[in-house]
Amino acid sequence: SPIEATGLALNSIARGLVGMSSLFLGPALLILAQDAANEASGCNTTNNNDDGQNNDCNNDDDEGRVYGMRPSSLLTNIGVFSGV
Repeated sequence: SPIEATGLALNSIARGLVGMSSLFLGPALLILAQDAANEASGCNTTNNNDDGQNNDCNNDDDEGRVYGMRPSSLLTNIGVFSGV
């Protein structure tokens, strides 16, 4: 078989592995980023009420950011910066 076909097959395999790993690592990164944002804003995550909500944590625009970005936009920013 031509060397180009082999290279294309190996590239497809590697892309699939990266895609599958993002399915497992993405939620873990989001949880860690949310914990870091709560710690940076002084939010105490151990004082949850009966509904699982925490009245000590505000979701204002200024709070909940780590390195200037919100934890919810972490995966989007990783995709943008890796594509550049």
